[in-house]
Amino acid sequence: MIELDYTTMPSDIFNWVQLGFNMSVVLGGPLIGWMLKAIFDRIEKVEQQEARLTTQVHGLAVSLPTNYVGKNDFKDMGDHIFEALRRIEDKLDKKADKKD
Repeated sequence: MIELDYTTMPSDIFNWVQLGFNMSVVLGGPLIGWMLKAIFDRIEKVEQQEARLTTQVHGLAVSLPTNYVGKNDFKDMGDHIFEALRRIEDKLDKKADKKD
């Protein structure tokens, strides 16, 4: 029959627990490190994309007033076009009146 020595058993259990903890750190540490590196690399990539988008939006904000027609200018242009169309319509009406 196997006899157990109860005086050394608790220290053996703690040794096994310590060994299990050490193994989990040795095996899990690189995995956690790799995951953290991947996360931080993606964060850096997103920050670079955000910086590029910020410069593009800034460039667009600067070029909008110079490259596109403003609202007031467009309204004035529309008023001029409708005024010319009214004059053409009046001329056509005068011609139609002369025929009758």
